[in-house]
Amino acid sequence: MEPPSFPLQDGDYLVTGGRATTTILTIQGDAWSLKEGTLYDVTHLPCRSARYIPQDGSKGPLNAVKEDFPVTPGAAMPDIEHCTRLDYWVVFVVGLVQKDDL
Repeated sequence: MEPPSFPLQDGDYLVTGGRATTTILTIQGDAWSLKEGTLYDVTHLPCRSARYIPQDGSKGPLNAVKEDFPVTPGAAMPDIEHCTRLDYWVVFVVGLVQKDDL
């Protein structure tokens, strides 16, 4: 998994997407892993966002079709012509897991 742009200390975190799966996310430097399930399983599907990166000097997000927004909860973010889309998924960190709890 790709780490966020803000620092999280190495450790074990209880994470969920507010659906069926709650599990432990282990962070050791740049290595992230889930004890059970997949990133999709712990993603809060209604919360979607994306970063649109212009290609070839285009106007980038100004090329968006306004009718494509807002995005239906759980749906993929729409493509925008002449842009690369980088999706972001929301995972709720419920708490820090102490080694004694493992």
